[in-house]
Amino acid sequence: MSSSLSALQLAALQEMGITVWSTQSHSKESFADTAFSAPKNSPTTPTANLTQLRSIISAKQDAQREEKAFPTDALERFAQFVEDVEQAMAERTKSDSKIKWLLGDSVCLTGTSICLPVLPSELSTKLKRQLWQKIHQLNREN
Repeated sequence: MSSSLSALQLAALQEMGITVWSTQSHSKESFADTAFSAPKNSPTTPTANLTQLRSIISAKQDAQREEKAFPTDALERFAQFVEDVEQAMAERTKSDSKIKWLLGDSVCLTGTSICLPVLPSELSTKLKRQLWQKIHQLNREN
């Protein structure tokens, strides 16, 4: 069964306290190629593995999207909107890391970046709703 599980799924199961059994030969093959590895001198936890996998997936998703940086004057013009969104994200993720603002194809959100299809003044009600729903979902994912 474990041969069909990805590294992310294994980490999620470990986070839930579920032990995944596999044969010794299989574990040498499958875990040798995983995207995460802990330093030899520090113990790993399922939470640390899951966090690391999320950051790897987030980085890959960021690289795949065609996005460009928000104009710096736009961040200043829409300072109140930017501040409100960043505050909501900080409360959800319990992190004060700097948020990267991007313009792209759709509303997308990670713990460290926000991508909007248009500038905040041009956001429709539907797009604003999508943004706030995604921010609200951050609480469930973390």
